[in-house]
Amino acid sequence: MSKILRSLVAASIATFSVVFSVAAWAALPQPGLWSFTSEASSKPGRGLQIDRQGGEALVVSYYGYREDGTATFYQATGKITEGKNFSADLVEYQNGRALGGKARDGEFGRNMGKVRLTFTTASTATITLPGEKAQIVSKYTFDDTRARLNNRFQAVMFESSYGITDTLKGLMNVKVFGDDFSAVLQYDGSKEYCVFSGKLVPSGSTFRVTNGSRVCTGESLATPTPYGFADLSVNEAGILSARGSYGDVLSGVCVRATNNTVAAPTWNQTNRCTSEDLGLSANPNN
Repeated sequence: MSKILRSLVAASIATFSVVFSVAAWAALPQPGLWSFTSEASSKPGRGLQIDRQGGEALVVSYYGYREDGTATFYQATGKITEGKNFSADLVEYQNGRALGGKARDGEFGRNMGKVRLTFTTASTATITLPGEKAQIVSKYTFDDTRARLNNRFQAVMFESSYGITDTLKGLMNVKVFGDDFSAVLQYDGSKEYCVFSGKLVPSGSTFRVTNGSRVCTGESLATPTPYGFADLSVNEAGILSARGSYGDVLSGVCVRATNNTVAAPTWNQTNRCTSEDLGLSANPNN
């Protein structure tokens, strides 16, 4: 039985509502600036800076205003519990070093009360601040990186569908037109390939592919299967990553197109994408 056939047989043994969903992971937040959804505008406002360094520990900095209009900031530190919840004291500090002033340590000012966050995804959450009702916050994105997806990648698909584990290597060509996503994954040493398609939805610094499908060919087989991606991104070094349906994990590296329309890059080549291919002005330090 072919690799493609095994994965499709595994997928067919579950119902649509179960198999189409991307495997549930903890909703660990993307680090960076977060904004209050209902207060978003082009004018200065308030927001959050969330710092997370790969684990469950968080430093949440709130910047906003006092009643008299002067700016202030508060901080809260703690750990995420149950994969999505955060609760900690929101603390004001005072008497620290001023711009151009002499060195001096800041000190505890006052405890403003508990701040509570429940992360619904990696880029959205509900927040309850002291004295306020719960409201929605989301990861602030000021750089559209979807153009990086419009490349080709030496890719690996780690499949783990219902007890079947497989590692598939190949060349993936990705195309994005507006919100339309499509990708063709041609497997190494095989005439089999899969076509992925769907709607591209921004999710903070990553993307989701929703309302999608996967059609795989090989051995006269071409069966559409509901499929989606979460946490889809290409970083500044050209590294592709995503989580797929059925517990799949996609990883890859951006490679340059060749002038030879027959030959395709192989795993022994080092034709990495340039900064121009990735929309950058200079090559990142690898």
